[in-house]
Amino acid sequence: CYGWVGGIDYTATSGYLDSSLDMLVNNFMSHKSFVNELNQPHGIVKKDQVLDQVHSALINITNVMPLAHLRLYPVLVQWIPHISVKQEFCFFWIIRLESGPIGEFFESSVLQIVVDRLVDLDVEIEWKQIELENMLEDIFDDVYEGQGTRHVNSFAAKLDRLMVLICQHLKSCAENGLLFEVFETLLKSFYVSVLKTHRPKTHRPKSSQFFMLYACSLDPKKCGLSFVVMLADDFLDNTGIALSRKYKTATPSTDAEIRNSP
Repeated sequence: CYGWVGGIDYTATSGYLDSSLDMLVNNFMSHKSFVNELNQPHGIVKKDQVLDQVHSALINITNVMPLAHLRLYPVLVQWIPHISVKQEFCFFWIIRLESGPIGEFFESSVLQIVVDRLVDLDVEIEWKQIELENMLEDIFDDVYEGQGTRHVNSFAAKLDRLMVLICQHLKSCAENGLLFEVFETLLKSFYVSVLKTHRPKTHRPKSSQFFMLYACSLDPKKCGLSFVVMLADDFLDNTGIALSRKYKTATPSTDAEIRNSP
């Protein structure tokens, strides 16, 4: 990565843009042989140095080619689903893209795919917990109990850290007056993963619910009101009452009222 950064101008303008973006985004993740080193201080420092260079390189490319962000987004969409919970630090750097100069071009789309990935991980934890409980029903699985419980707890702890990263991003957006701009992403995630999912209630992701409530606590007048309106519409829709407005087809006038409310 370090040697490549020096040739950004040439690479970005010589027909190698797609392969260069793919290589850079691939560096957000670590090779399996390096994952264990991330538990050591020197490993974290080394990876942070690499990711800082990757981040700077992506910004420089978009400066050279203003439309490069249109090519970058599909690459991120392709790679993010392959990021495991063991590499939660990757999400920090990916979210940082949306918080930086490139973010204005993404319109919260990066946050959307990160939140979707966290929802998948959240549901995966629920299934792991159920599998563990089923195994522990066997009286001969006492040996497995300690290992399995530690595995699930470790998995959940790492997901908690990922949720903290998202919450820090939301707080930063609120402090800069941009929270309502990204709130639509959280609404969509909640609507799809909680209200309209076919999963059992025990498997509905808690992360999307937490993000929604946290965002509403940061801006109850706009985000809170929008959330309540969406819940009311969904309730009336499920009871068969005709609606003049649904969440998915919100009228401009209603959205404007929420956006411009004091």
